[in-house]
Amino acid sequence: MYFLSGFLFPGLIFLVSYKNFLIYDFTKNKSYSKRIKYLSILVISNLLILSFILTKYISVFVNLCLQIINQYTSYISIDLIPKNFIFIVILLLLIFNNTKIFIKKLVLFSFLIISILIWLTVINFLELDYTYFYNQLFLPNLIDNSINKNLINILNLFTIEVLFYLWSYISQDNNLSNWIVLTPVKNDVYPLIYILLFYMAIIIYYFKMIL
Repeated sequence: MYFLSGFLFPGLIFLVSYKNFLIYDFTKNKSYSKRIKYLSILVISNLLILSFILTKYISVFVNLCLQIINQYTSYISIDLIPKNFIFIVILLLLIFNNTKIFIKKLVLFSFLIISILIWLTVINFLELDYTYFYNQLFLPNLIDNSINKNLINILNLFTIEVLFYLWSYISQDNNLSNWIVLTPVKNDVYPLIYILLFYMAIIIYYFKMIL
């Protein structure tokens, strides 16, 4: 079970997300759609929240990698890397379509590596401190064990998936330059439903593992 939950399932999540939740093909012709109101609030809030969560998630990835590096070289602290700088870089990269995809690929890669590191910790191949992991990511009050680390990792990726889908819809084509976003049609909502169903199934599995 540890092998499935800690290694194979994260690999499955990575592949499914990379294949289905990376680039969205939204409907181009929306003759009967209306413009979304209060667009500035939607754009700014989604962009800031997504950038904030991505900054924390990537910081966790860097922290765990630095712990491994510090076992073989002089001590390097995550605090040496300014989070404000990471936040601004991520925010800017999300604005452009090509770099937006790069950020999503980086998140998926980070998710897979974090999952593998958790699994290697479970089998006592590595000794890593997950204090920073719990402090940065949400749901820190779960019992500290390997399954819960994986669950928290997946919950954070799930949150990023939903926010990234919303941002992909908002920023598609020339929406931001024209400052016009039309309300989605039925086909545009299907990817979000797939995300919810897929991650709910994974999350239920991990919750059963805890119980």
